[in-house]
Amino acid sequence: MKKLWPDFWDTSCSTHVHQNETYKQAGERRLNEELGFSCELKFVSKFQYQAKFQNVGSENEICSLLIGNYTGDIKSNLDEVSEYKWINFEQLKKEINDTSSSPWLKIAFQKYLEYFNNKLK
Repeated sequence: MKKLWPDFWDTSCSTHVHQNETYKQAGERRLNEELGFSCELKFVSKFQYQAKFQNVGSENEICSLLIGNYTGDIKSNLDEVSEYKWINFEQLKKEINDTSSSPWLKIAFQKYLEYFNNKLK
């Protein structure tokens, strides 16, 4: 079980970039490790966040947001993923501020909204 934010809703996958690896390569690697599939990813945004989790610890990280499309089966790694669900955009908008969402998911979702709105202009 994860030490920080265990059983919180998170992005599709999260990871740290290895030496000599791009954000895109790291995302594609981790999708396969956590969810058992890969797809082409596109860089959307980068952001910094800092958050404390109870009395357990804190994070201060730089994150990148990547997006991709996938419609196949999920083969989640139970050592990494306790649960997953497909959720549509409107439902996520309703649930994102729930206390069971990780702090970086909330920021990433705002970055995605900015990206999406800019594409519509």
